[in-house]
Amino acid sequence: MINRYAHPPYRKKRLSKSVRQTKHANAGLPETAYDHTFKNSATSFNAERAFKSSSQYCSHYAACRFRSINLIIRGPRHSGKTYLLHCIANDFISYDIPVLFVDESDLLEKLFFAKTSPTTFLEIELMRYKTAQVLILDNLGSSLHYAQRDEDINNPRNWRTDVYKRISILGELFAFRKKYNLPTIVSTELLHFNSFYSDPPKSPIDAAIENSIVRPLRIFAEQCELWERSPENTSTTPNKKG
Repeated sequence: MINRYAHPPYRKKRLSKSVRQTKHANAGLPETAYDHTFKNSATSFNAERAFKSSSQYCSHYAACRFRSINLIIRGPRHSGKTYLLHCIANDFISYDIPVLFVDESDLLEKLFFAKTSPTTFLEIELMRYKTAQVLILDNLGSSLHYAQRDEDINNPRNWRTDVYKRISILGELFAFRKKYNLPTIVSTELLHFNSFYSDPPKSPIDAAIENSIVRPLRIFAEQCELWERSPENTSTTPNKKG
């Protein structure tokens, strides 16, 4: 099993374009993210802190200086969260560190499809994300937006059942990675990660989110915020998703 604390220091490598493209594709990154790097990013003053903190997170991991295990990037839609995750993924690739990038909705769709297949297929697919050396999960909570609504009025019973299944899958994933000290980087709009969100859970679903998702990620985690429009890329105009 991969143990984050056992790896030797990494150094940035000069990778050929073809090798970098291969690693980029293997990481699950879209082609539009190829040039999304910290070096190419022009950020405003307010976003600079988040980008600097994320860059330091990558370099500290590569140098075996363990300030934190997880990184949580919070912010509203179109604030640049996905773009920042692309920069983080490309930085890890420059160190030749294996990374796996996936959107939450894509991940859950794959795992739900795997559930209709033989059990071994589901285990193999889930284990791929459980054991990734660095897992980057975009839009955490995008399929759990019901948390901002009145559960009893707006959510039909079958929707709540489906939501609990999604929380269970994510909880299993995060619990495994926490147990083996594997870094997980997420972007999210969930209010549950806000420091001021300290009230007791208002519903069973809120409690499930808190226990299965928030707590495993927030332990030994570093957080940064993006509360503005996306940063512009100096070399190209990226298609920013979140």
